[in-house]
Amino acid sequence: MTTAPHRLAVDATPVAPAAGPPSPWMVRAGLVLALVFTLAGLALAGDPRSASGCSTMGGPAPAARSPIAVGWSRRWASTGSRPCYVVPIPARGTWLVTVGVGKSTATALTLMAEGASGPVRQTADLHHLRRVSMTVPAAEGSLRVGLVPASGLITVTSVTLTLVRRETTPLRTIFADDFDGRWLDDAKWRPETGDHGWGNRELQNYTASTANLAVTAGRLSITARRGPASGSFTSGRLNSRFSASYGHLEARIRTPGGAGLLPAFWMLGADAPRIGWPRCGEIDIMESLGRREPSTVHATIHGPDRAGRPWQREVAMATPRPPSSGFHLYALDWWPGSVQISFDGTAYASFAPEDLAPGHPWLFDKPYYVLLNVAVGGDWPKAPSPALPFPQTMQVDYLHWQH
Repeated sequence: MTTAPHRLAVDATPVAPAAGPPSPWMVRAGLVLALVFTLAGLALAGDPRSASGCSTMGGPAPAARSPIAVGWSRRWASTGSRPCYVVPIPARGTWLVTVGVGKSTATALTLMAEGASGPVRQTADLHHLRRVSMTVPAAEGSLRVGLVPASGLITVTSVTLTLVRRETTPLRTIFADDFDGRWLDDAKWRPETGDHGWGNRELQNYTASTANLAVTAGRLSITARRGPASGSFTSGRLNSRFSASYGHLEARIRTPGGAGLLPAFWMLGADAPRIGWPRCGEIDIMESLGRREPSTVHATIHGPDRAGRPWQREVAMATPRPPSSGFHLYALDWWPGSVQISFDGTAYASFAPEDLAPGHPWLFDKPYYVLLNVAVGGDWPKAPSPALPFPQTMQVDYLHWQH
């Protein structure tokens, strides 16, 4: 089970002791600010350095249940510089390291940390996000965190560490399918069937037929086929029978590239059958529009406003080459108050409660289940061209969920 988060934050604005009420994230986590250091006036040549050459977060390591906050604003040029921090770790466990980025002329940022089981890295695409996170198994004591921006200038607005789970070093697999058998594993997956438009006026009839859902040569194939009647199609949609909250979820997928198709790797709140959409919440790890947007992937979260009307927050990333050109790794890193989505190891979408508009509740701190499907037509992709050849197949090499 997850414990109450411990947080160590480096905030962008220099802070004074006992200044004002705790920030909203501290209120949400039920934390009380225990200690604040003021480190105003730091410059490139004047900040404190440890023997390792890193900036040291002031003060001793906090007690296991006493968060510490340290604030300063820092900006650097990356040429010949690899800024890093040494941060106190109050307890052994898996820590979430989050770096907030302000103004930046750099295109990418790499976070590096030496965890209890070796080095950990996470690359972020700064075209699309201003916050990047990674999980690091760490021992009690201290943790060295390095930041390497691409050429250009960058402003760090915050460095936050959150203890998300104790005694879990490294993360363990809680759900996985490598599709090594000859049949779909009914203990893991449930086909969802029907031709009622699925809320988006889609054209396909989802079936459980092996013509639409099959496991062969170590891969899952979800195949869309043109039906006998004009404008009719069949396809496949799978729901995982397993649900959980938080962790690292990744799948290696090759998408079809036809305009009018919408392959997707996504999640719904486990309470969806009881309360419906959008109240259950939705996390879209990958959606692709094929030839309509041949080199773009979409990451989105959905929920309702106070009146029950749906809202969404979406990030689209231009990929180096079309997703349909081969297999790519799509991943979700999900922790309390944090959803981050990556393409081939590069984070490009990050969502947190503070990103949402007033009246838009955060629905992503509860169990979710996984879905894989290929939709045909509908409000977003539109109908496929009569000239588009069928069948069109999405292949899934594996899906792993760690916590």
